Amino acid sequence: MSGGIIPDHILPKLQQNVKMIFSNNHAFVALLDDGNIFAWGNENYGSKIPSEVQTKLIKNVKLIIPKTKQFTALSKDGKLFTWGDR
Repeated sequence: MSGGIIPDHILPKLQQNVKMIFSNNHAFVALLDDGNIFAWGNENYGSKIPSEVQTKLIKNVKLIIPKTKQFTALSKDGKLFTWGDR
């Protein structure tokens, strides 16, 4: 698995209350207790959350579902948001 080095700009955000970390083949997503998420790793595997998805998920994520090259977030209001290589 590659992508395991947490970038310096994300590391301070992860020193908050991390609830869970999810991974696929080459990317990671951290879910914080407050419902925020942060991703890192290989961009082709979902490490970059599109801004249109990120704005809808601010403090609103209940669960992350990892797939081989993408992630799906389940929001607290029951909506699904997917990013990565579809």
